[in-house]
Amino acid sequence: MGKRVLLFIPTLEMGGAERQALGFAAYLKKKDIDVALAGIGKAYGSSGNVIKEACTEMGIPCFDVSDQVFGRVRRLHCRILLYHKMKAGCSPLLGNCLLGLLELLRRNAYDTIVSYCAVPGTVTGMARYLDKNTPRFLWYQRDAGIQNCENRLQEKAIKAADVVLANSVSGQKWLAETYQINAKVVYNGVERKKAEYSSEQWYEKLGIDASYQIVTMVANLSSAKDHMTLLRAWKYVVRKCGSKKLLLVLAGRWDDQYAKLSDWVVQNSLSESVRFLGAVSDVFGLYEISSVCAFSTFSEGNPNALIEAAMTGLAVAATDLPEIREVLCRENQEYLFEQGNVKECAEKIAALLNDKEHCSRIGAANREKAAKAFDVKERFDELLDYM
Repeated sequence: MGKRVLLFIPTLEMGGAERQALGFAAYLKKKDIDVALAGIGKAYGSSGNVIKEACTEMGIPCFDVSDQVFGRVRRLHCRILLYHKMKAGCSPLLGNCLLGLLELLRRNAYDTIVSYCAVPGTVTGMARYLDKNTPRFLWYQRDAGIQNCENRLQEKAIKAADVVLANSVSGQKWLAETYQINAKVVYNGVERKKAEYSSEQWYEKLGIDASYQIVTMVANLSSAKDHMTLLRAWKYVVRKCGSKKLLLVLAGRWDDQYAKLSDWVVQNSLSESVRFLGAVSDVFGLYEISSVCAFSTFSEGNPNALIEAAMTGLAVAATDLPEIREVLCRENQEYLFEQGNVKECAEKIAALLNDKEHCSRIGAANREKAAKAFDVKERFDELLDYM
């Protein structure tokens, strides 16, 4: 097709948007489209090794826009432009990323940039404002407005986009209410992968046997998620279920909430029934030994982890949000709980654990819906059509 595409992601560590971008990059590469990834590796003090290593394995170039090197004269010229055209509201981080992106675009003749989330989108829009030769620009909204930049800059940036997309109806609604933009919805594309480890290997990793009932939440331990409500609910579940062998598994990168959450588990004597696994690559293998998926959160776009749980055939106890209802079958929706409601969360989890046959029926319906709605080829074909 002759296209050259840059996928611009929030960080060079693994998260939901990053995983989707990697999957789309692999899809584009199979179609012989020249694709590269760029992220902000230094924004969170991370090395970005996870994304870089994944890109290296796939033979896809990967750049850190916060660490682009160019001559002092050009840097000074860019900073003067930045000062005159963006006098207020541009943080040092955004300014540095903008300079890095402009340099990256100068060196590489991309036809299209797809930005995932607010910071990459705002930086790309600012680049277009400074340089009219910036490539075709797709803003891909990944949440319902929980991660934003300074509003004046973000509004200017999003209105510079050629196409605005959202991966959920909630994101679409937020864009319409906030910026009067009629975005198109393109759901996440998720591929059902084979487990990397057997059930026996997973039981060994967790230090348990097959007699345990496992409740699993896959999400980075950050302030964007609501792990604390789940942990408080789990205390009630353990007490209510008495002698049952139960384990709550929290799989996800140890971000800003890990210390607080792990301390709470110790203080409440739950260490025997809770495992913090850190980032997990074999999500499907972990789900295959799980009885129930739990997902307690504040706001979402299209949550990959929930789609993967549905594809595995799990019943889900989750926060009652429109974007979560989009993923789950109708039968599962009675097991959604009010945001922050510890008692209701506990009751929903316990009800699922106590009715294995009903769990299986719900899981089968979830699997059927997810296979149709989030088919990786159909969704990525749809995204490519906008480019």
